[in-house]
Amino acid sequence: MNELRRALSRVADFTEANKSFINAHMVDFYTKQHWERLVDADVGRDLLSLTEEELLYLGTEQFMNLECVRAGRVPALQALALQLERHTLSALGALSSGDRLAHPAAYGESGINSFAGRGMSPKKEHEVDAMAELVASLAHRLGVRQLLDLGSGKGYLAARIALERAAKMLQGEGVERLRTLTARVDDRFDVEAALGGNEEEQLLVCGLHTCGELGPSALRLAVRGVPRVRGLCLVGCCYHLLERGFPMSRELGARGCQDPGRNARMLAAQCADRRQETGNTLFWRALLQLMLTDEERDSGKRVGRLAVTGVFADYARKALRKLGRDVVDELALRVQAQHLEHEYGGEQRRQLLAFHRLRIAWAGCIEALLLLDRLVFLLEQWPTVAEAHIVRLFDPTVSPRCHALVALMQHVGGE
Repeated sequence: MNELRRALSRVADFTEANKSFINAHMVDFYTKQHWERLVDADVGRDLLSLTEEELLYLGTEQFMNLECVRAGRVPALQALALQLERHTLSALGALSSGDRLAHPAAYGESGINSFAGRGMSPKKEHEVDAMAELVASLAHRLGVRQLLDLGSGKGYLAARIALERAAKMLQGEGVERLRTLTARVDDRFDVEAALGGNEEEQLLVCGLHTCGELGPSALRLAVRGVPRVRGLCLVGCCYHLLERGFPMSRELGARGCQDPGRNARMLAAQCADRRQETGNTLFWRALLQLMLTDEERDSGKRVGRLAVTGVFADYARKALRKLGRDVVDELALRVQAQHLEHEYGGEQRRQLLAFHRLRIAWAGCIEALLLLDRLVFLLEQWPTVAEAHIVRLFDPTVSPRCHALVALMQHVGGE
């Protein structure tokens, strides 16, 4: 517990020291001069020395094996990359492995057949198969026959666990009847009132991608629900939608730790290992910001995703109309767009892409901050919570939100 507290404090200090960078918004890259104001000069020089292909490895384990890194040609960037790696869940010693909690289907140890062919995407199939295996294993270990599946959506997870082999592991009774409950899950949610039935019937709280505030609410719900709740298995997502779910732990609350910010929390959902190229949209959106009036920038209106395959002028026309501007002189707009694209299309475009990639390299650190806070919160509930773990459940290149929080509860007063 003390080691995890120290790890949480380390990552909190590290992210707080870099809050301006991690909470920057890409649309403001040019208008607020992010490169000049937020990037260390030596790090910036190293970033621009990389090829576009080399840049895509930033934030991955393979980055340190690049020839330019091994040859010592990017020392400032290498030092920063090492700092980032030291503040990930794995390096901080926060991941559980080697026990029966860590046997996800993703790594080929599943005893449950794949749930293919049920209208799911490959990503969802991967997630459901892995989650079902772990939940079934936990339920078997705890002797639980009821599951409370939060944020179940189309019910894939519950249906998956109800398959023959999973149902046997769960002893059948709790999953033979799937019941849908619509309710707001917050701090007032009453497990007993919602479920009713036999109060002696114990349950496991689970959730595949508990969105935004549902994640923290589910943790509090599970702790309040003891002794009826015997365990939990939750995978979080949409951290940018958190409203008051950080910090959860007394450890961070006592030191006055502040929310890293919505833009920073959005990074926690990224995956550097995917090594995806950004295309033109990121560049175009930053250029568009230069075309907007102060009133338009502050309006709160969002451009969102636009289906544009042409040139920046086409993107700008659609975006401006979406923001409510009546584009009267399309020729003037096209001339302005071409001028901006030419002016910023060289080194400043490379700076934007490098800045974006450097932000993605922070994903593991920010995820570590959010999940360690939740893990320490659970451990602070001892003896109500007997043990708690973070388990890497999915392949992050398939599902970036790949970590599950797992907790085993005790009866009040111990067992």
